[in-house]
Amino acid sequence: SACLTRVRRLEKKGAVLGYRAIIDPLAIGASFEGWAEIVLTENTPAASARLMDLLDATPSVRSAYHVAGTCDFLLHFVSPSLRAWADFRLRMDDSGVVSSSRLFVVLDRPKLDAPITIARTARRGHLT
Repeated sequence: SACLTRVRRLEKKGAVLGYRAIIDPLAIGASFEGWAEIVLTENTPAASARLMDLLDATPSVRSAYHVAGTCDFLLHFVSPSLRAWADFRLRMDDSGVVSSSRLFVVLDRPKLDAPITIARTARRGHLT
């Protein structure tokens, strides 16, 4: 089919990063969700690597983004309780790599993981 051909072409280009099931956090007992801004004590590769070690050891951190702006990283945190965030925050404090963090608690998810649209080039039928 045309759809499968397009998917295969995207896979071949390396545009498809993977396939996944989308699980409702509440269905698995993860009733606390938040985003956090993280500021490192120093913005160096070594400090980022130490933070990544901490993040890799913390399953409640679903994703991390290294960003430019007023913070160094944005973290998406999902856990059974606010207590898990507090424990993680203590581990960040103890690491000496984080100078500050600011937590934003998710109240609702009105738009969740919208699909990425694929633009077509001027040549008919070619994906960009």
